Amino acid sequence: MNVITVANQKGGVGKSTLCTNLAVLFAAAGRRTLLLDTDPQASSVAFREKRAETGDGRPAFSAAQILAPTVHRDIANFSSFDVVLVDTGGRDNKIFRSAVLPADLVLVPLCPSQYDFWGSADTFDALREVRLGRPELAVLACFNMVLPNTRIAQEVLAAKAEFEAGYEVRFMETYLCSRVAYKYSAGDGRAVTEMNGRGRDPLATREMTRFFDELLSYLNDR
Repeated sequence: MNVITVANQKGGVGKSTLCTNLAVLFAAAGRRTLLLDTDPQASSVAFREKRAETGDGRPAFSAAQILAPTVHRDIANFSSFDVVLVDTGGRDNKIFRSAVLPADLVLVPLCPSQYDFWGSADTFDALREVRLGRPELAVLACFNMVLPNTRIAQEVLAAKAEFEAGYEVRFMETYLCSRVAYKYSAGDGRAVTEMNGRGRDPLATREMTRFFDELLSYLNDR
């Protein structure tokens, strides 16, 4: 079982969108997948409920919600799954730490802006503390909701190596852009890769597919 916790104490970086799209792709790849929502806003659970309402043979995954700091103990109950994706809230609290503790990999999405890097510093500090007791814990950062063809995005992406050294973390090569397709697909309980007709965005589909392939390669190489 691979436990992947998607975490950032800063809100608005697209954690739930990333979790739900990855859950669909893992399920489509034949992995028995659980989406575990630890955020009181319950966006991931709402996505799963919408998907069940409009289901038409699409890849299925399970979902559950835990709002107590017991994730690190409860995770043993989900051993029948191949992949558990944990969607965390936006605060450093006991639930956040509990969601990080059982992870094989913590994926930290952040937007390419200086404000987001400042706002995410506490997350990297908290993960550094956890890794003192769990040095085997893998941490990957990724750029999400990138505004393509903007100066600030180009500057931040070009300085990726500097950020990796400063935060002592590896960034994924693939980044995801801010695209309207994510909002439309979420409203239908679909991943962007599942949209058809006028709702399909080839760029969003290609980016998410590449992102998933890179993540799979990383997991397989560990």
